[in-house]
Amino acid sequence: MGNQQSSTQLRSQKHEESTTNTEISNSFKLISDNGEVINLNQFKEKFGERLGSSLWNFFQQNSELMDKQKFEIIANKLNKISSFGLVKILISPKNLFEVCVESANIKINKNDEFFVNSFCEQMTSKGDDINSTNLWIEENCPRLFEPVFDKINKIFFGKQNIILNNLQSEILSPIQFFVLRQSLPTTIFWPKPISIDSREDWTLLYSSTKNGLSVNRFEANVFDYRGPTVAIFNLTSNQLYAIAADEEWRHSCKSFGGPQCVLFKFSPEFRRIDLPSPALYCKFFFEIFVI
Repeated sequence: MGNQQSSTQLRSQKHEESTTNTEISNSFKLISDNGEVINLNQFKEKFGERLGSSLWNFFQQNSELMDKQKFEIIANKLNKISSFGLVKILISPKNLFEVCVESANIKINKNDEFFVNSFCEQMTSKGDDINSTNLWIEENCPRLFEPVFDKINKIFFGKQNIILNNLQSEILSPIQFFVLRQSLPTTIFWPKPISIDSREDWTLLYSSTKNGLSVNRFEANVFDYRGPTVAIFNLTSNQLYAIAADEEWRHSCKSFGGPQCVLFKFSPEFRRIDLPSPALYCKFFFEIFVI
């Protein structure tokens, strides 16, 4: 029984390796346009300006052309790469962040520069070495590299990406919303899709633009929802906050919320604040006592 199981696992491993090698070979043909080598422009055209340049500079250094053998070596290294390995390739922090955003098909405009700089400064708040940067990402934005891994897997190995809805916010910019999405606790707010065709669906419960700026309407639309929510607030002081709550909103004299509640600050600077539960308190009205 043991030998039979070992033999089955070996055949499965060989089949997987054969499939991977075929996909890598097909990828080389596609990028090189059926040629013998790949140049930098061809590489960047497929991977994107920032990711393509970063991978090329790290693995190719001063070489102007990449042959099939080198391409296969790079592919096999990237097939086993961790987030730590990506930090090592993509460092500096700003290049790292811009590669992730570009891989998510989000364009950076001038209005995003302050937020981008703030996020990158926070990335080195534990230290500017690779270990410290990787640790900060794991603690604050654990799925930051998700679109980079997806792009590498799709191009080198032909693996289909999980297609996510193009979610938008009336308050947060696309880059800020991307950071929020990649930072939320997965177990509560981002269940793993059950198939390649499944997409995450967020239900808009309340919008001041659509429903009017009203505490009563906010209560009517949000307080009865029994599940995790994300509330985004634009204060009159131009500060932007998001509250990820793993329990339903309610009026209470006592704080509530479980261990997955998180407060995010997006303007004027980025901060993630994890507090011991229960951490939420909400009371919009005052009780009047007659003596």
